[in-house]
Amino acid sequence: MKNILSQLFVVFISITLYAQSQPQISSFITVTDGRDESRILSFGVDPQATDGIDAILGEALLPPFPPLGVFEAQMFLPANNFNGTEASYSDYRNGSSPFSGDKEYRLRYQRGEGDSILIYWELPQQITGRLQDIITGTLVDVSISGTGSYQVLNPDAIQSLKLTITYNNATDVESKNLSPEDFALLQNYPNPFNPSTKIQYSIGSNQVVQLKIYDVLGKEIITLVNSEQPAGTYEVNFESKGLTSGIYFYTIKAGIYSETKSMILMK
Repeated sequence: MKNILSQLFVVFISITLYAQSQPQISSFITVTDGRDESRILSFGVDPQATDGIDAILGEALLPPFPPLGVFEAQMFLPANNFNGTEASYSDYRNGSSPFSGDKEYRLRYQRGEGDSILIYWELPQQITGRLQDIITGTLVDVSISGTGSYQVLNPDAIQSLKLTITYNNATDVESKNLSPEDFALLQNYPNPFNPSTKIQYSIGSNQVVQLKIYDVLGKEIITLVNSEQPAGTYEVNFESKGLTSGIYFYTIKAGIYSETKSMILMK
């Protein structure tokens, strides 16, 4: 009987993971306290998304914040006008690609050993935004686009921010024909995968390239590439040995170019 239940449990987990899908439009910000602690927070739109936890898109309900002095950053979901307690490391809203319109997100953070909070963004051309405090909307009021950062100097007083994202005919378009003149990161294949998958990218000029894998908590798993490379198209094999089933992220940085995509490991 115990063996049968174990088999059923494995089947259930496999079906659940297989049902997960990648959001149609996805971007991210990185929050850090400057002391080697960071968190990647993802957001976007998808026709399957709701205002609650969307497990099919990789959202997961998080526990309450850790004690003071321990770094953390989360996205609060919009239930009851953001007055609820549901939080995740990603927040996707309902919409279809191509999408135009505004969506409001909320991020909350807590510094660890650092004295301030740094927020980095790397947005595609079709996505811009605005960071504001939720007290008056004037203590922090920063327009964001392209690649940039903002430092919250008093994070103990301003513990959360409103992130208004404007989508301008945004799509999740991937370059299908990479050339050495392009900077691009393609979707890994196969996906879902087990035990290995291939990641293809292209750089348009001689650059120091970093390609890293992260888990859903923002923890770095492995650095696949960290070297200077000439312009060209490259393919890297990623082995999942020792990792559990779930969603992982891979990020490339080459000069000012940076991009992140997600992938699903299904064992």
